[in-house]
Amino acid sequence: RAWEMILIVLVVYSAWICPFEFAFLPYKQDTLFIIDNIVNAFFAIDIMLTFFVAYLDNHSYLLVDDPKKIAIRYTYLRSHVSHFFFIYRNQTQILGNLQ
Repeated sequence: RAWEMILIVLVVYSAWICPFEFAFLPYKQDTLFIIDNIVNAFFAIDIMLTFFVAYLDNHSYLLVDDPKKIAIRYTYLRSHVSHFFFIYRNQTQILGNLQ
């Protein structure tokens, strides 16, 4: 739970600070650059850790700890999320062109 709370704080930080960086700063200052890279490192570590965390099977309600199955499930879920955003983006572009 602590790791999830850390990630939530980092997501809020990213969602709050990044727009200000892009809008008002011509370049990233040294401390801000270091903080952003630390935040990105936490996100990269989270992605890597996801491949080693067991998950609960929906059908048997057993914990699956086989690394190969975890990786397959993780990449499967990621591909569906990326497909959703791809479809959403294309639909909004098509609808925007129709107006």
